[in-house]
Amino acid sequence: MKYCENEISSKQIVLEGELLEWVNNFDFSIFEKIHTKNILKEHINHPNHLIRFGGGLPEREKLDTSM
Repeated sequence: MKYCENEISSKQIVLEGELLEWVNNFDFSIFEKIHTKNILKEHINHPNHLIRFGGGLPEREKLDTSM
């Protein structure tokens, strides 16, 4: 609750009443923990991955110059 009161907004937000009851009764088990490296493995196929995370471009195929 301390994060809601002072860190979400410059105005103080007090979690109380029906909303507090709803939050306290919410079944948070519907969410799963996903390790960051697994999120990045999935995101690596996204077209904007390199723009967001950097890392350079994939290595190009070597050309055969022995003619």
